[in-house]
Amino acid sequence: MPPGKCLNPTHAKALTIDYWTDEGAMAAVLAVGSDIHPASSDTWHRMSRTFGRGVGADVIVTYPGSWFTYTFYTATYLDPTVGPDRGHSCSATSSVDWTENALKAFSALQLLSPPGELVLPDAVELPDTSYLAQAKPEVAKNPAPIFTGTRTPWSVQLSLGLGGQTTAAAIAELRRLLVEQLEHWDPLFGLLDSYHPNFADFIRAVPQPIKRMRTESPWVQQQV
Repeated sequence: MPPGKCLNPTHAKALTIDYWTDEGAMAAVLAVGSDIHPASSDTWHRMSRTFGRGVGADVIVTYPGSWFTYTFYTATYLDPTVGPDRGHSCSATSSVDWTENALKAFSALQLLSPPGELVLPDAVELPDTSYLAQAKPEVAKNPAPIFTGTRTPWSVQLSLGLGGQTTAAAIAELRRLLVEQLEHWDPLFGLLDSYHPNFADFIRAVPQPIKRMRTESPWVQQQV
């Protein structure tokens, strides 16, 4: 929220969103900014702000911890010069610079990535068309998130709006993908949705049984 007083006008609806996510932030901004039925700014400030673990210990983590929950709003709409919000004075919680927080989450995931790669765990459609929001436990509110090892080039593209060295690192990873994983490029749509280096490892990691199409070799999700 922009700097300013924490208002709770009598006509405002006292709504809440339990956990911080960029999707929740977008909903809160729309609710607080409504001309007809505005919500209190507490809608924004009362979202749970919980720190991660390990390399994510200084990151306010999201639920379920997928990369898009750090970037849908922060890397696209939020003014990066706003600075910390008024969380501390408004609802007895911490004040957070959400752009800086996304940068910290990015740095944590860089450290958790294999050498020479940038892996940003994100939502993926499995071969049986079921949906899984992947995450690493160090940067997730939920204690036991699932990461199948599936890479999602679109999540790397979501990082471009964060600027600076983060954008540079994302561009470098996209270039690496085009050189080393050219089969994931579609001439009409660009990089395809997601892929896994080895289908056998993928099958072992998913939480529910899915139809095994083969036992090894890379898997590419053809969704565009």
